[in-house]
Amino acid sequence: MIGDTPTLLTDRLRLRPPVMEDFPAHAAYQGDLEIMRYITGAPCSEEEAWRRFMGAVGHWALFGYGFWAIEELATSKVLGEIGFIHAKRVIETCARDTEMGWLLGREGQGKGYAFEAGQAVMAWGRRHLDSDRFTALISPENSPSIRLAEKFGFTFDRQTPYQDEQVNIYTCPFETSD
Repeated sequence: MIGDTPTLLTDRLRLRPPVMEDFPAHAAYQGDLEIMRYITGAPCSEEEAWRRFMGAVGHWALFGYGFWAIEELATSKVLGEIGFIHAKRVIETCARDTEMGWLLGREGQGKGYAFEAGQAVMAWGRRHLDSDRFTALISPENSPSIRLAEKFGFTFDRQTPYQDEQVNIYTCPFETSD
């Protein structure tokens, strides 16, 4: 349930459950072609952004995990989202693993926020999720996301067709070296 969604704190960020007041920021970055070109290929309409927003909320209620809103502590601005998804993708690798995703609006990019948030989310996932590894689907052209995934410890698994496009599948084991 959304009320039980944990809040995670980092040095500069609060990762918290999405709330209604977040929707304008969510719709803005989901409606930005530069942000969405590697995710949906086009900006989302407000209606599609609303469906995606409701899906983020619903994940917590149905699965006990989902996406957190990324809030900058210094300003209380919502900069993006990060978390886990049960997408029911028709790709075998993704069906058995915990899929992780992230999205930052322009204002949150280039500051190390995605890595900071990702470290907290992955630590939470390793403690609370029943899986062997994390999986991430990333467009082969999305170099910033590929670099971030590799920084998290993901490695390239394979390229596969998905929804008429090629996507790279990256995986990261749950166990850590520390």
